[in-house]
Amino acid sequence: MVDLLWFAQKNPFDQRKVDNGSVADSVIPPRPTPRSLEVLLVDDDELIQSSAGGLLGGLGHKVTIAACGEAALKCLEDGLQPDVVILDVNMPGLGGAGTLPLIRASHPALPILVTTGRVDQVALDLVKSAPFVSLLPKPFDIKELREHLNNLTKV
Repeated sequence: MVDLLWFAQKNPFDQRKVDNGSVADSVIPPRPTPRSLEVLLVDDDELIQSSAGGLLGGLGHKVTIAACGEAALKCLEDGLQPDVVILDVNMPGLGGAGTLPLIRASHPALPILVTTGRVDQVALDLVKSAPFVSLLPKPFDIKELREHLNNLTKV
């Protein structure tokens, strides 16, 4: 299990105008979601782990990464209490289709955000199979991620 920390890095494309009309370099931080969440990110792709983990950290959330469904279930069995699970569909082992019903059995109201780069009937059926499940197609940006998290975690 790995906790990711996100560090702001200066991006040459992040610029804003200042009062005198010149351009000032700045880091424009992403707008945070209304509250900090404990997120369990389940994806076998290290690039997705890093990029999605960075986006989530930038939104002010604490991220725990599991590289497969079995590892995610172990995290939950060991007492992790996430506010939301971000679950990839296509992974080795149980995959998203095998993991989601097991998470739902032990955590019936836990919001789950299913992600996939291949939105097919399997993914659509998976999302419809349980309550509190939403679909976020890959690739996604910080705005889409924030909106989905806000919608899933509305109180």
